[in-house]
Amino acid sequence: KEKKRLDGEISEITTGLKQLDLKLTSAREQLGGFESKAAADKALSTARADVSSLQNRINESALTGSGEYNYNQALRVLLTKPRVFQFVSKKQPLLAPSYKGFVTIAFGRYPQASKNENALIEWLVLKNDGSKALLISKYALDCIPYNRSSTSVTWETCSLRKWLNGTFLDAAFSESERAMIPSVTVSADKNPSYSTSPGNSTTDQVFLLSITEVNKYFSSNSARQCQGTAYCYAQGAFEADAQGVFGADKGNCCWWLRSPGNYQPYAAYVNYDGDVRAYGNYVYRDDSAVRPALWIDLGS
Repeated sequence: KEKKRLDGEISEITTGLKQLDLKLTSAREQLGGFESKAAADKALSTARADVSSLQNRINESALTGSGEYNYNQALRVLLTKPRVFQFVSKKQPLLAPSYKGFVTIAFGRYPQASKNENALIEWLVLKNDGSKALLISKYALDCIPYNRSSTSVTWETCSLRKWLNGTFLDAAFSESERAMIPSVTVSADKNPSYSTSPGNSTTDQVFLLSITEVNKYFSSNSARQCQGTAYCYAQGAFEADAQGVFGADKGNCCWWLRSPGNYQPYAAYVNYDGDVRAYGNYVYRDDSAVRPALWIDLGS
């Protein structure tokens, strides 16, 4: 009898603990990751003040025509307080609150609706280490072969790397914006499924993600799906059709990764359905799109 009584009490305590844990989980979610309501309220108040200041600076910048705070001050506010900023900056037209879980920012300009119209480029923030942030374009911006000819190449030797760090870099960013993009070591990541050579590490300002990186920063096929701009499709990028097997993926494109494929004249890519195709495709294929990636210096 005593054992049954104790078992009953233990069962009641266990049930109570589960209910308490659910309440605590709910409370933590409401606090958005802060340790206490007071800490959340303080951060929210500070963020509101920051956003108000940012809006005033952007308005002043628009009046003077300098455009200084369209990206510089915006980056500083957004990337230091991304979680709180999402709640209080929804009316800011240059800074979108989220995209499939990512904070997004506007930085640089590139043809999007047509070749004659340069528009702000939207970027997903993949990583923020406090001093710099890793970005990738939200949309595929252009259609460029990985390499101009069919030959055994790596990221180090391909023509797309030269285009990104030359033609694209000069076209998309002003001198002051280029100063915010550091040259970084881009690792020669191996293809995890094949033994093809990845070449040597490089030093670049603009690059493509590797297979390892795209799986690290995008947790699902859905998150990896990407649509191209009108300009990108006008340049020849493949666009998944609304009919037949492409029904659920209408408007999506295939986009290059820097990793080699299963054969040295092949490069890996992400398919229109978000699947990572490690075996790759011919490097001279002219209907795969480009999503540039870069680091940006938050202290500039």
